Amino acid sequence: MATFFLLYMEDSKTKCSNQVDLFPKRAEARKAMKAAYMQTLKRLRFDTSSRRENHYCKFSRTSSIIIDGRDNYSWSIGTRRLP
Repeated sequence: MATFFLLYMEDSKTKCSNQVDLFPKRAEARKAMKAAYMQTLKRLRFDTSSRRENHYCKFSRTSSIIIDGRDNYSWSIGTRRLP
């Protein structure tokens, strides 16, 4: 049996934190990651058309990242096999 986890890390001017959420299915973890990623883009009013070294975003099947100057937001999905 496997458990899937979604790791969120934030290092921004407002906070420095991390959070782990567990899911029974990978699809549920992906759905949660996409929702959080999209919500963060909206909250930041992030310009996705502008891409520079210190201003970009990327979404993939197992990870996502938003870099906005010195502020970093990232998500990653991992698997933990249970005995």
